[in-house]
Amino acid sequence: MAQLTVSRPYAEYFAYDHPKSDPAGSRHWQSLPGSDSSALFRTRDELLSSFAADVASLESLAAADGGDRGYTIVLKWSAITGYIETVTTNKDPSKRFRPFPLPAGSLDRLVVEEFMPLLDGAGRIPQPAEGDDADGPHRDAVRSIANALWGRARNRTSENHSKSVYSLLRGEVESPKMGIDCFSSTLLAVCGMNVLGRRSFLTLSEIHAYESHRPGGAGGERKTCEVSYVGADAAAKRGMSISEIREFKATDTDDSWMYMNGCPVICETAGEALAALVSATNFDIDKNKDVYSEALIEIKRDMLWVLFDAGFLKRIPYALSELADCEGHMCTERGTELVEAPEYLSRTDVKVSMVEKLHWDSISVSRKEYRDGQMVPYCYAGHHALDLGRLGPEHHLVEAMRLYHEAARVVAGYSYDVKDEGKYLVDQLKVLMDNVKTDILMEQEESGGDKKRSRRWSRRDCSVATATWHLGFL
Repeated sequence: MAQLTVSRPYAEYFAYDHPKSDPAGSRHWQSLPGSDSSALFRTRDELLSSFAADVASLESLAAADGGDRGYTIVLKWSAITGYIETVTTNKDPSKRFRPFPLPAGSLDRLVVEEFMPLLDGAGRIPQPAEGDDADGPHRDAVRSIANALWGRARNRTSENHSKSVYSLLRGEVESPKMGIDCFSSTLLAVCGMNVLGRRSFLTLSEIHAYESHRPGGAGGERKTCEVSYVGADAAAKRGMSISEIREFKATDTDDSWMYMNGCPVICETAGEALAALVSATNFDIDKNKDVYSEALIEIKRDMLWVLFDAGFLKRIPYALSELADCEGHMCTERGTELVEAPEYLSRTDVKVSMVEKLHWDSISVSRKEYRDGQMVPYCYAGHHALDLGRLGPEHHLVEAMRLYHEAARVVAGYSYDVKDEGKYLVDQLKVLMDNVKTDILMEQEESGGDKKRSRRWSRRDCSVATATWHLGFL
């Protein structure tokens, strides 16, 4: 049986932090309500056992007509993953702690005692009677929760480590700017709406999150609500539809890149919302120096495998890419296992690593479900191929160039506006161009050091193929 490649961990050129300090001595632990020692997770295995049990219950809860449909479970794990992220990723080494023991009982109390009261205002908004307009009251409830969240956060927001109920309620313990962002504010608003018995869905593009709902029930027209708006008159504008708030000159709002060309990822169940939450967990300590939290990578990876086995990743390209990325950093036997991929390969005698198949699955889902409108799956797969090419055979560099070309092709399919987060796309393309220049078209001098020279290809077909894809990329 022929083999394409076995994925290698990125540990050969990244730094991984594993602090030894007891978390009970941290300000975060001390800020939590209660200290029930019987409600602790003492090991990763204990945490994963509890997580697996909760995930197993989500499928039946999602089908329920009443109740919260499993969204209290999402809130529970938003508190737990947010706490772990916060205590393991502080840039100051003296403020980083190992994740275990983990005060699970105190984090449960935090959600009940400090998050649930934020829903009181929305809870007083009457549910519409059958036949009445349901859209207006729904928007009022979203607005009430969104304003309560942003009021509690006191508009604290940052791009890093602000994606959980924990960062909302305790982020400022060590970091004055840590609060919520567009993802966490929308996720928590959606959780709150479902806790109150109002069907609401987390809706995602590659750069933005917002709420959607169907006032007429499952077959009704999909409506949208902005949750994270922080501009002028924000309190009044939250809860409005995206087309009412966002005014793009170059393109219609629904068809913009910020809103995924009218084809966003809609998390239809609590299980998919939980998958989005875990995928968004950020294990960076200092990305500029390539320093990451080893413990958080391992926890995130194992949680994503549980969600993968439950089927909650299959509609979310980003989640599949994140699982592959975690395996690239801290690989397991499952990640390096050689598997058949007949849906992607014309040959039946070739196997690929599970990591590569995850990347291909992510691209395939984007193509089939989202009109091939996402650049992230191509970027992640390209970065992985580039890392393999740095360490091994040069045909991986050809694949990286091809995937970067595909990412650029997706980007070229959109019209852009200055208000459409176009700067983010420019930044991503700059990363790709830098990778092409420094790691594909060039190589280190044999003498070592930082000096580079034009790459001397050992195979002419790889040189020609790379040049062809490079022309398309340009």
